[in-house]
Amino acid sequence: MRLRCSLLIVSLALASVACADDGWWLSSGAAGVFGKSHPAIEMADEVISIDMGPTNAVVDVVFTFRNHGPATKVTMAFPEETENENGKAIQAFKSWVDGQPTRVTRKDLPTDQSSEANTKAVWLKTVSFARNASRKVRVHYIAGYAGNTAGERMLAYTLTTGATWKGAIGKCVIEVDWKRMTGLSRPEISLGDRKLAWTYANGHRASAVLHNYEPKEELAINMLPGFWYFTINGKPVSQMGRGLYAKPMEGMPSDPMIHVENIGYFFGAVTDDEDRYTPWKNPISKRWGGSFDVRLGAIVFGNGKMVNLKRGFKMMKSGFSQEPIEFVYVKDLIEALGGTARFDAQFQRMDIKFP
Repeated sequence: MRLRCSLLIVSLALASVACADDGWWLSSGAAGVFGKSHPAIEMADEVISIDMGPTNAVVDVVFTFRNHGPATKVTMAFPEETENENGKAIQAFKSWVDGQPTRVTRKDLPTDQSSEANTKAVWLKTVSFARNASRKVRVHYIAGYAGNTAGERMLAYTLTTGATWKGAIGKCVIEVDWKRMTGLSRPEISLGDRKLAWTYANGHRASAVLHNYEPKEELAINMLPGFWYFTINGKPVSQMGRGLYAKPMEGMPSDPMIHVENIGYFFGAVTDDEDRYTPWKNPISKRWGGSFDVRLGAIVFGNGKMVNLKRGFKMMKSGFSQEPIEFVYVKDLIEALGGTARFDAQFQRMDIKFP
């Protein structure tokens, strides 16, 4: 499911990176293609480790390949794709086989007009297998982020090329660490429509494990400027809830302020019509009859009733326009609506609850 929201944001010419699992590569003319399913070699397991930094991510992936047939030699390809017109999106790409450095060659691929990518390439290496042997293959590289003028940063890792090997991936471990990240929200991590049981540690590390995985998705990691980690009655508030505005929150994570024009999106949800994220569609909005306005520090409901917020409002310069915008405190807003908002310092999370 690809969510859509009418964001008034202009894309920057940053590297929109799409990297992927090592795949089985067939030579065909000047370009080459990925094989559909290797007859003998399986990807027994892989561990994907992504270390998020302020300006780029360090990615380290370890694969275990197992040959179920006679001795053979294969060409492995690690794809690179970017919308950056300036060329490469991957830096310092290296690879090892059973702990030994191996030669890797970057091959540019043609792009077509129907593709959004300006650059496509593969990093190629040759790996030999003895009969019924296993090989440990590692890749390591630095990837830039995709981004926009709102300050959002995104990183993608495609797992579908892992389907070019024999059978399913026996075990796939995904690890994301954002300890080095500054000025951006906790990452929102998704794998298509697949629901993953993420385990969190130390307030800055997430991991998930898949078994007998048939890869059909892209791992997507999104970050917003400032603080964004909220739950409403135990359910996370999607980053799509940031709505139309470059920086929907200001202030400290323990007591954030929300842009008043963003409140409807904060209480929004995905609707059935074309998977669109729509304001005020969170079921909790039924408590107050749907939408409401916030004007000069007071909630104005559809029936005309007004409720003043405890600390009123603040006019602040925010986002790339730096024009004064009205903000109100999230805690004040939730309390005025009959709920509670508590900040969990351990997990840097604002938990919102309504009876």
